[in-house]
Amino acid sequence: MLKILNLGIIQKSYYNESVSINNLTISGGPNHNLFSFDTIVPAANNTNYTTFIASFTTNITDDGNYTIFINASDKTGFSDSINFTLSVDAISHNPIMTVVNQTTAVNRI
Repeated sequence: MLKILNLGIIQKSYYNESVSINNLTISGGPNHNLFSFDTIVPAANNTNYTTFIASFTTNITDDGNYTIFINASDKTGFSDSINFTLSVDAISHNPIMTVVNQTTAVNRI
């Protein structure tokens, strides 16, 4: 199942500066490479809000609780960090049945 994780970082209103993620640590669960931030939406219209987006598809082997640590910094070297727990749980799905190569007789007497 496709998952999307958005991380928004707000800069101070008196300057517009790029922000980067300089440390992403994924621990705890079985897949320590569960995701990375591959899409960056830069601040627009002087909003000073940069969004980092991670899209990933989990497998049944990825089930577990992960501890995520993210550290972001700006050009001047100031930084901020966040820790959170991400739970990946298996979801049971009903089987999907399809019929292929079916032939139907129409108007037979």
